[in-house]
Amino acid sequence: MMCEELKEMYELYAMGVSGDPERNEIAAHLARGCDACTHGVKLALQTVSFLGSIAPMVDPPARLRARVLAIAASQPKSNRFWNWQQAWMAAAAALTLLSLGLWNQLIGIDRSLDEARQQILAMTESQEKDRATIQRARGALSFLNQPETRLVTSSGSTIELPPKARVFVNRRSGVLLMAGNLPKLGPGKIYEMWLIPKGGAPVPAGLFQPDETGTAMHIRPGEMDVAATAAVAISVEPESGSTAPTTTPILVMGL
Repeated sequence: MMCEELKEMYELYAMGVSGDPERNEIAAHLARGCDACTHGVKLALQTVSFLGSIAPMVDPPARLRARVLAIAASQPKSNRFWNWQQAWMAAAAALTLLSLGLWNQLIGIDRSLDEARQQILAMTESQEKDRATIQRARGALSFLNQPETRLVTSSGSTIELPPKARVFVNRRSGVLLMAGNLPKLGPGKIYEMWLIPKGGAPVPAGLFQPDETGTAMHIRPGEMDVAATAAVAISVEPESGSTAPTTTPILVMGL
């Protein structure tokens, strides 16, 4: 079977209730490393986990065991096989009624299944884009930070590259600073990052030292009011840090 024919069965496979031949077909696709089915089943597992976290727990009726035993006891012992068969049929019927209640709940949340799937897919794509952006930034900084890298102007002359930095902000996770070409500091000195609110005084956001190539990566974790922040800056401070900048910032990144 083709992946397109199997995609509607991914959620049932993830719950372990899919039937043959679809179950065997999906298992075969996964065994040979099918990208489409691997991605689809992974997404289905995330979706099933999401739905499982919001579905209320339902206990079987307390009278179910009594009904099964009553049916078995009402028949002659000589017909024991059929007694138990009928008992299990009754149990199955009772469980079917219970399942109908669960099914109604599933029908109620089935409308959100596609939305949940799309949300998870969007989150995955966003994370992949973020990782790709950071990877590109790291690659660019690695190139710029090589000692032999020089800027060539249109006149053919070369100049030393000035300090550079990129800032990534996230209102829930904080600030990520990636800097390059930072000058080596003397004894007792350190770089300090600042968050500059709109109309407010700079707020200390952590100390860091670059490596021998002048490259540095610094994270200030925690929630951040991005809308109320005007800029992120870097200054040179005493190694113990400062509560307010004591030197002119060497870099200011406006938001």
